[in-house]
Amino acid sequence: MGEIEFLEQVEKAAEFLRESKPERVRIVSHLDADGITSAAILIRVMNRLNKLYNISVVQSVTPELLDLVNSDCSDFVVFSDLGSGCISKIKEKIKDKRVIVLDHHVPEKENEPNAQGKRVMSINPHFFGIDGNSDISGSGVAYLFANAVSRKNRDLAHIAVIGAIGDMQENFGFSGTNRRILKHALESGKLEERRGIRLFGSHSRPIHKLLEYSTEPYIPGITGSESNAIQLLGRIGINPKKGTNDWKRLFDLSDEEARALASAIIMLRTRSGASNAESIIGPLYEIKDEKPGSPLKDAREFATLLNACGRLGLSSYGIGACLNEAKLKKKSIETLNSYRKEIIKGLKWVKKSAEDKQHIIKGENYMIINAQENIMPTMIGTIASILAKSNEIPENTFILSLAHLPENGKIKCSLRYCGNNDVDLKEVIDYIVAQVEGESGGHKNAAGAFIPLEKEKQFIESAMSALSMFGYEEKITN
Repeated sequence: MGEIEFLEQVEKAAEFLRESKPERVRIVSHLDADGITSAAILIRVMNRLNKLYNISVVQSVTPELLDLVNSDCSDFVVFSDLGSGCISKIKEKIKDKRVIVLDHHVPEKENEPNAQGKRVMSINPHFFGIDGNSDISGSGVAYLFANAVSRKNRDLAHIAVIGAIGDMQENFGFSGTNRRILKHALESGKLEERRGIRLFGSHSRPIHKLLEYSTEPYIPGITGSESNAIQLLGRIGINPKKGTNDWKRLFDLSDEEARALASAIIMLRTRSGASNAESIIGPLYEIKDEKPGSPLKDAREFATLLNACGRLGLSSYGIGACLNEAKLKKKSIETLNSYRKEIIKGLKWVKKSAEDKQHIIKGENYMIINAQENIMPTMIGTIASILAKSNEIPENTFILSLAHLPENGKIKCSLRYCGNNDVDLKEVIDYIVAQVEGESGGHKNAAGAFIPLEKEKQFIESAMSALSMFGYEEKITN
């Protein structure tokens, strides 16, 4: 089976919705950028179908959530960007409603997709040999469903592209079914693709700050130093100032200046021995109707903004930004500043804890950060991801971070990996959680779990043993 069969199953899901003729729909989606874009797509679909709906944006599917969904006034439920890992619980808890699960995570059981006409229908690319880690995101599945409901929904494809980028599925272009969705987005006129310098913040940051804060790619001698960034611009004949009181941004540069900057960065990276020194040049994806300078112009920045809204419990702002609601777009941009402050606060706490040798356990190939209540549970994975890409953690290091949810009696755990080895983090977290009570999920490159608060000590001990074992296996393999 492949993409053709997958698209046929998506068409069946659209027919499943039409046949059900629901009066009120409950949408349940994940709180990250991929989940928020999924929710935005489904909301637009329901609006165009004149369906009443309620929306819940959550961190995970819990028994309490399923009880709530089962008892509310909806007669149809759509899960997006989550749900595949707990289909059996959904079937058990939601008894009298029809359900569609639109997800790209590894499903609970690797079996054939549920047949049309059953009460619960699961649409998942993994059933058809399509890699949900790289070839399609949750918002991509939601978009294909929307497109199957009506071809008028093709104007939503750009939202799915933003979601895929937020889910780290863009790597100098797209692969698999994501390419089909990108084609729809470009044809709709909502998205533009061009080649240029791939530095994060090209629209929202002054050019010298863009260079100073660049970690992907890392610019030797420039990253982390504002003065060196300004000196570099001066050496290649670029005045960083725009007029008297303003600073130039990347889009303000002439073609000649942009080429000079790219050449200078490539030269610095080549001298430092970077194997992919020219990787700063590649495809850029921009929202056509957004003005230059807006943090919503570049799709990567847009995805970061959505992640900020979700992590801070303000997902409605992100959904509104996706649907071009002016007031909510403004609020979402304001939220990005709060998000950055939370990240800085979290990173400072980790640094101080490492210096004080508290809350952090370091092994030969792992680092366990037990933030307890010092970092927001919704932010702990973001902090781990930043650390994994910071150039301050040794290569081939697992980063396991924990944060307490005392009101739920649980701990949120996130697992990341520093390096390029072919490590399946979901397999690792599944193994650790199997040693204690808990629920795990995620992807090959980013995985997580929820465990009971009282199991913290046992979980950490199991993690230390397991991470050492997986690290040893990687050494043997390589």
